[in-house]
Amino acid sequence: MTKNRLVSRITRHKWGILLPAMIVLALAVTWQAAFAQAPTPNPLPNVTGVDITKTGPAATMMGDPLSGRAIFATNCAACHNKLGVGNLPNPNSNDGTVPPVNPIDPGFLEDSKGDPSIFAADLDLFLQHGSRPAGPNPTLSMPAWGDTKGLTQQQIADVEAYVMQLNGVYWPGHFYPPAEVQSSAVSSGNVVTYTFTLVNDGSSALTDVTLQDTLPAGVAYLDSGYPQLGENPAQVSGSTVVWIPGDVPNGGSAGPFVIVASFSGSSAPANVAQALFHFQTWDGTDFASSVVSAPTSPK
Repeated sequence: MTKNRLVSRITRHKWGILLPAMIVLALAVTWQAAFAQAPTPNPLPNVTGVDITKTGPAATMMGDPLSGRAIFATNCAACHNKLGVGNLPNPNSNDGTVPPVNPIDPGFLEDSKGDPSIFAADLDLFLQHGSRPAGPNPTLSMPAWGDTKGLTQQQIADVEAYVMQLNGVYWPGHFYPPAEVQSSAVSSGNVVTYTFTLVNDGSSALTDVTLQDTLPAGVAYLDSGYPQLGENPAQVSGSTVVWIPGDVPNGGSAGPFVIVASFSGSSAPANVAQALFHFQTWDGTDFASSVVSAPTSPK
C-alpha cells in the first residue's frame, strides 16, 4: 500500500469516528438550547377578559421574601411542602408528586441567567393564571391566584421574591439576607430565658456564622447553652454573648441558642440577637450579610 493510500484510509477512519460523535454533540447542543428555557404553565380556565399569556403587575413589584415566606407557608406549603421542597403526592398526574420550587426546575435559571426581572416574570405566569399538571386527572393543580384574586398583587410579588430567594436570585439591593433569627422569651421572677434559632431560607449554605446578643441595659448574664443549657456555653465579654456554630446548610437551622439572665425592674426588656454570615447567590458569588431577630420580651 502506498503512503498516500494509507493516509487516505486513516483519514477516512478518523472521520468515520468523528462524524457520528460530532452529530451527537450537535444534537446535544440543539437539545440543550431547545430546553434551556423556563417551563410554561398549562393555565386553568381563565377569568373572562384575562390574557393568560401576559404577566401581572406583581412581576415588576420587587416583592419582600420575608413577607413571601409567611404567605407561602399559609397558601402554598400544603402542596409544595415546607421550604418548597415538593414531593408531596399528586395522584393521577404524570409526575405523581407536586414539583419542588426549592430547587425549582432548572429551566428558570437557564432562561433568566439570574436576571430577577426574567425569573419573576417566568414565575408570575404560574401564580397569575394557575397550571394543570400533565396527566389523566391530577388531584392537585396550581391555583390561578391572580385571576381569581386569591392573593393580591403585592402578595404574589412577595411569594415570587421568596421563591427567587430559595433559588439564590434577588432583586438588586433588595432584601438580601436569606435567613431569619426566630426568637422567644419566658420569665420567672426576675430571671428571663431568651431563645434564638437561626434558619437558612436561602439556596446555599450559610458560612462563617456568628450568633451574637448584646444584652439590654438592666439585664445581667447568668448562663447559656446550645442547643440547651449545659452544652456549648457561649463566649461572654461584658454584656455580649457570642456563639460560632459552624455552617448552616440550605434549608437547615442552628439552635436553639439559650441565654438565661437576671433583670431589674417589673419586667424583662426586649432583646435583639444578630446573626452574621456569608452566603452565595445562584452563580456562586459570595456575600457577607447579617440579620436580626424581632425585639423579643416575655409575653
